[in-house]
Amino acid sequence: AAAVNARRGNAGLPTVQFRVAVNSGLMLAGNLGSRERMEFTVVGNSVNLASRLCEQAPTSELVITPDTLAEPSVVEQVSAEALPEIELKGYDRPMSPYLIAAASDDLERQIRACVDVAATIAREPT
Repeated sequence: AAAVNARRGNAGLPTVQFRVAVNSGLMLAGNLGSRERMEFTVVGNSVNLASRLCEQAPTSELVITPDTLAEPSVVEQVSAEALPEIELKGYDRPMSPYLIAAASDDLERQIRACVDVAATIAREPT
């Protein structure tokens, strides 16, 4: 995010702030809507949990759920620090999320590519 903001600042564009939270689980993905307004989206409890966690995530950090950290493809590529337990709106039990402290080079490249896409979208008028 810092690199993206440096480029945006040099181009005279406003800086952006990111809040990113990732959860693993089942979801429904597809086109929802009508002919007048069709949108590709994802829905489900897993998506809702990630959204609630994202609302409380620190800016410019990547936060994940314990279920996501437990995935072999994730735990092998990251170093994570436990964050304090938090209450999430709509959930009975508190959660102990993890902050990604470091990632493998491959994962870092993938994350940078996603941030670049988000920054490009932020540049487009809404």
